[in-house]
Amino acid sequence: MQKLEHIHIERIVAHYSAIPDIDSEAKLYGLATVLLRHYLGNEWASENVNIEHEEVHKRGRTGRSFFRTDSEEAEESLRHQERIVRLSELLYNLQNVDGIEERLVSLQSGMLEATYAELEFAGHFHSRNVRVKFRERSGTKSQDYDFTATFGANLEVCCEVKCKLEETDLGKNTIINTLIDARKQLPENALGIIGVKIPEAWVRINESGPILVSALNDLFRNSNRVIGVVVRWEETQLMPEGGGWIVYKFRVHWNQNMQSADPDLLQFIEVFSNKVNNRWISLRGFV
Repeated sequence: MQKLEHIHIERIVAHYSAIPDIDSEAKLYGLATVLLRHYLGNEWASENVNIEHEEVHKRGRTGRSFFRTDSEEAEESLRHQERIVRLSELLYNLQNVDGIEERLVSLQSGMLEATYAELEFAGHFHSRNVRVKFRERSGTKSQDYDFTATFGANLEVCCEVKCKLEETDLGKNTIINTLIDARKQLPENALGIIGVKIPEAWVRINESGPILVSALNDLFRNSNRVIGVVVRWEETQLMPEGGGWIVYKFRVHWNQNMQSADPDLLQFIEVFSNKVNNRWISLRGFV
């Protein structure tokens, strides 16, 4: 895969800036689509994100559904723009990470929602100067986790990401089964972190918090090698005058049963914690 450099981004931006009457959001969206065509190919980009494209194969229909390409609703149009931009950013920022080529193949083959979530979590680590390396998919339990995170001189943490599809109903069994399945993907003799992306609809349910905490307590009670679970979700807010915001929230739940004096591990935990409820928030607005 040919890597893109900052100079390439500047040239693309300059091209769109030369177009009369184009606003900043259109420039950003145009840049994103060019990046996706570079990383994933013209055919993939046309089938998945081109609104006017007519000849779409089955895997392209899956992508158009995830990206909300054919929706005319304001909220879904907002989500379409954001997912295109966010995926292009993730691929650009992670293009030098070992193993990224296999993730591109996964996206091209139609494994969109799960791979997108995996890239988000890897990007979350990468942005905090934690080195990541994608694993080759093996299909072997305890060896088929998604990526490794390396921190300090010697600390290596195995990371497995699970994505609950947007149509999944909330329930404790749903969550605990997901966590148990993720734990089985991790090696028995290594530290691990589980990432779980939950549907936006779940956060609107009052019982979601207690259900999640109960499931996490069950997991941690029976596992010392899972040092934490990072939960990620989105919240979309439309503005009365048009446009809106998509807020991304991550929250880390540390396993209070683990005992370690490893200075790298303690610093790793500090890097991934802040003073406000261990939560990270990022947002982006669109018009």
